[in-house]
Amino acid sequence: MEMHLTSDGSAVLITGDYNQDGLIQNTDFDTWFVNPSQLNSYLPADGNLDGVIQVTDFDVWFNNKAKIGIAEIQY
Repeated sequence: MEMHLTSDGSAVLITGDYNQDGLIQNTDFDTWFVNPSQLNSYLPADGNLDGVIQVTDFDVWFNNKAKIGIAEIQY
């Protein structure tokens, strides 16, 4: 995940790195795709942290695809 600071100084993470390799790319979609419709689970593919892996998690990934995360976890 990539951390950013907002204008008020709050730290936020960009979601979508479902396989946790530091890059948001198609392999993250693959992780989401093989875990459809899981209920009551806070798994890496639960991008919006609502406890359900569903299409709304794809929507979060889609908006952030091709973003690069923290370099330290990429290797």
